[in-house]
Amino acid sequence: MPKETIPLIADWSRLPDITLLNIISYLNFEDRKAVATVCKRWYKLVNCATVWKNVVYEIPGQWARPLSSIGTVIARFGSFHRHVSLRLRSSEGSCIVIATEMLNKLAAIRPRNIESLRIELTDRARVFHRNDYFLLSVKNFLQQRPNRELVPVSRIHLANMVFPADPTFLQAVTLKISDYLTHVNIQAKSATLLLSASSLASLVKKWPNLIDLRVLNVSFSEDVLKSLTDTNHSAFRHLALLYTKQDKYYRRVVPDQLWLEFSRRVPNAIISISVDVTLPFSGLLRFVTKSMPLWNLYIESRVNAHQFNQLTMKMNVSLRKLVLRSIPTDNIEEVLKSLVDRFLNMKVLYIVSNVKLQTIEYIQRKNPKLRHNLSGTYSSILTLSDSELYGNIRSP
Repeated sequence: MPKETIPLIADWSRLPDITLLNIISYLNFEDRKAVATVCKRWYKLVNCATVWKNVVYEIPGQWARPLSSIGTVIARFGSFHRHVSLRLRSSEGSCIVIATEMLNKLAAIRPRNIESLRIELTDRARVFHRNDYFLLSVKNFLQQRPNRELVPVSRIHLANMVFPADPTFLQAVTLKISDYLTHVNIQAKSATLLLSASSLASLVKKWPNLIDLRVLNVSFSEDVLKSLTDTNHSAFRHLALLYTKQDKYYRRVVPDQLWLEFSRRVPNAIISISVDVTLPFSGLLRFVTKSMPLWNLYIESRVNAHQFNQLTMKMNVSLRKLVLRSIPTDNIEEVLKSLVDRFLNMKVLYIVSNVKLQTIEYIQRKNPKLRHNLSGTYSSILTLSDSELYGNIRSP
């Protein structure tokens, strides 16, 4: 029997509501406006709360009149928002005004149901961090005390936003939502002024319900780990450390016994390590210890077989995901074989490398459930999306 094929539906009006809702959710706001004019059914779908739960405000985007258009969208659908992303693609003064005004309008929504705020800045929009009005609008949005009409923000993603290194800024921002914060991402790669380890340790003590913390390694220390161990031992699940060129000069290494204590007191927590392309791979070796509950390792800098083998010997056998985003400097096939032999519970292996067929067959035989991108030619890292590679971190 030939496999039955699904007939192509030329008339979109015949699609079920749930399918149309998913399609509409991917459209930008101007296109949604056009879709709403097609018929009464589509108008109702565009105005459905489901469509407006997760929104991305892109500035500058495809707006006819940015300020008035964004204001109209927020006034009409802002109360449906749950997860808001603000994506800034330019450093022009008009964009600063729009972004600031947009945050002020979001802050004024009643009832406000926003649980997650994500601010993304591209390389061309770095000067946003120098604008006091924009920072004040961020602070105003996050500082409002939760009540019946104001759901507390529990997730803040400021990884691309270069905020002042002065800890009082983050303390002020999180003061009234500190008891509600569960996910905090402050891995700002382009930071010129860095949050000190002592400041981060004091902040972590004020976040008792923290589940997921993502920071630069230069802001991490023994004190931060002790704060996590003592304050969040019941709830904490994931710590992500980003290593950058600044780690060349960073000498503090968390001792093995502290990682052991952390694993004992917080048994469900996992560690993810990301190595930026600006840090030589050798710079990572001194930070990794056997007692670190390392589950996910993402390396952008180039590796060689000897250094890579040294690292695998230092790692705990709990490793689940390994991603190498640069072509290795030499042949690492033997290291890959020993890796699969040692880390029996590994789930994902993605590398950019030319691997022999015999090695691929060996890996598949040893771990048939392993998801990988190995082939006889240069393997493409793009076979998985970034969300699959880096997102959706699950606790054990």
